[in-house]
Amino acid sequence: MAIKNQAIVFLMVIVLAVKIPLPSATSILDITPQNVTCHDVINYFAYCQEFVDGNEDDPTLMCCDNLHIMNEKVGQEERGARRYCYCIEVFCDTFSQPHPPYLASRIEDLDKKCHIHRSFPISEHMDCTNV
Repeated sequence: MAIKNQAIVFLMVIVLAVKIPLPSATSILDITPQNVTCHDVINYFAYCQEFVDGNEDDPTLMCCDNLHIMNEKVGQEERGARRYCYCIEVFCDTFSQPHPPYLASRIEDLDKKCHIHRSFPISEHMDCTNV
């Protein structure tokens, strides 16, 4: 029993002596394409691609509904607009090839046609670090 107690004390001393690097507040908030999770944004945005590509005349009801959901969710997370920006670019680069380029006029039309003021950008090639 004494050996077991000594082993536990020894392990506690080791754990306390070893400095475990904790992520700093800035690294937690530093959203880059390498450390971002995008499945939710991609699933929501996929319904809008045909419209922003110019292949459909109007956004679908699902596109507009999802834009409203995304707009609400983006405000619920720290640097949400940056993550959404990256994720839409990831979607453009990987999941939807080949596709026509997004039309800036169509992206602007989303706000009017879906009755929304987006709090995140939609772009294929944007510097998301400034968002």
